[in-house]
Amino acid sequence: MKSSENRKNEGSLQTRLAALPDEFSDFADIYERDIRPALMETETKRQKAFEKARTFGIIAVIAGIAVVAVGLLVFKSPFIAVAGAIASS
Repeated sequence: MKSSENRKNEGSLQTRLAALPDEFSDFADIYERDIRPALMETETKRQKAFEKARTFGIIAVIAGIAVVAVGLLVFKSPFIAVAGAIASS
């Protein structure tokens, strides 16, 4: 799904490619055939990595909170709470 900003930038890029001097007239085809697919693939990988990192971060925070809760409720020891806080960061 493209955002309106991406569509705006794409239109701007197409305008700029069309305005290139004649000696660069093949660049628009090269961009569409070679460069753009590689950029799209890289962007897809970046988005997947971001989602994975975000999910891992959420799980780490939940695990840290669980360790803190267990330490305080079961052992009534602030040391376990500190260890849990360190583990979640």
